[in-house]
Amino acid sequence: MGSQYRKTKLTQTTVDRAEPEAARYILTDTLIPGFWLTVEPSGRKTFKLRYRVGGGRKGTVREPKIGDAKATKTEKARAIAALWHAEVARGGDPSGDRRRQRDAPTMADLFERYLTDHAEKTKKPASIAADRRLIRKKLAPTLNRHKVAEVTRADIAKLHSRMNDTPYEANRCLALLSKAFNLAELWGMRPEGTNPCRHIKKFAEKKRKRFLSPAELARLGEALRIAERDGFLILPPKDGVRTAEARTPVSPWAVAAIRLLVLTGARKSEILGLRWEWTDAANGRAHLPDSKTGEKTIILPPPALAVLAGLPRPQDNPH
Repeated sequence: MGSQYRKTKLTQTTVDRAEPEAARYILTDTLIPGFWLTVEPSGRKTFKLRYRVGGGRKGTVREPKIGDAKATKTEKARAIAALWHAEVARGGDPSGDRRRQRDAPTMADLFERYLTDHAEKTKKPASIAADRRLIRKKLAPTLNRHKVAEVTRADIAKLHSRMNDTPYEANRCLALLSKAFNLAELWGMRPEGTNPCRHIKKFAEKKRKRFLSPAELARLGEALRIAERDGFLILPPKDGVRTAEARTPVSPWAVAAIRLLVLTGARKSEILGLRWEWTDAANGRAHLPDSKTGEKTIILPPPALAVLAGLPRPQDNPH
């Protein structure tokens, strides 16, 4: 059996006086078509608006909830119903808009797709790890719950500004976000040309370049010689007290890696990933098929070749 419909002007008084009955019934407002109050046998009262989308009697019926009468005053519910009714008259669909808004992708969704569909397919493992760290520690806590389409330039500017004490990291976050929002436009998560990172100025970055002094190189050389001889490094004293715990074991490959870093000026990842098959001792070179900047040749001066020549070469290890 369907619900009973009773016409009345919905006021706070009529809503308060509506008593529950054995069957569900509906009080329909005489002023706003489709605005009604549902009264359940349990006593629950709910404001709704009933309308059609798509033209006349053949249109799709919507009955979105405006609110519970216990928490929503009648005049507020009426104002919302009038606003929605006017929207429907203009060809809108308030219920569909609310559903689309509720289901719209969040920044958490964008970050996940950025990693799986972009970073993991185009970037090197170290860069992927760096992106994951920035998202986890810097971006997700602030942006994860935001809808992708609703993030504004002010949101990004505020986030970037809060990181002014770490300008390098702030700029990396800005670059990651800019790429993610470009992809969001490509994937239909935002309108084209709305990247909120545009016109946000990066922080000035100081060049992080420093060379060891002759005295520092001498101390490093002495520490490496001791490590080769004794199989451990002696760490600097803590609070002026040297203890047995200050000794740390070190392998000959670790010592060789440090020597090669000093002798070649190569990146740490390039030396740690170096393979025997890439080295050309006759011409004093190592040819890297891939590096952070692509294919690369590292010059191996005689001292570097001597380091390599002194290393053990286990058959099952190509590095």
